[in-house]
Amino acid sequence: MKSHLDSLVDQRVRAYFKDKWAVGLSLGIVINGNALYYNYGETRSGNSGLPSKMTLHEIGSMTKSFTGILLAQAVIDKKIALGDDIRKYLKGDYPNLVHQATPIRIRDLTNHTSRITRIFPNLWERATTSSCRLTT
Repeated sequence: MKSHLDSLVDQRVRAYFKDKWAVGLSLGIVINGNALYYNYGETRSGNSGLPSKMTLHEIGSMTKSFTGILLAQAVIDKKIALGDDIRKYLKGDYPNLVHQATPIRIRDLTNHTSRITRIFPNLWERATTSSCRLTT
């Protein structure tokens, strides 16, 4: 551990790996333009291959969280409004982005649903998922 941040990351990751289903984890943190990479575990259960900053990961629904955070910041900064017609931000004419005379609005794009079982085949094996509901 070279820095206090390294120690904090390691502490949190060790807590994550207490879950018997945890296999591998890669973190990238950018601070003042400097990228830091942390890799733990395996790229696939039992292969002993440590992930690297070049390992490709399927991030699934995480992109929805990032998108929501970016959208919220853009609304706070008054760069976008939830009631805006999405065509306001697209070049060209898109008459198909209207349904029954109502344009698709930014707020219509913020409703995300997922079927993550393809990505996580062991999802239903976790005790905490018994109360989990996935929508389609």
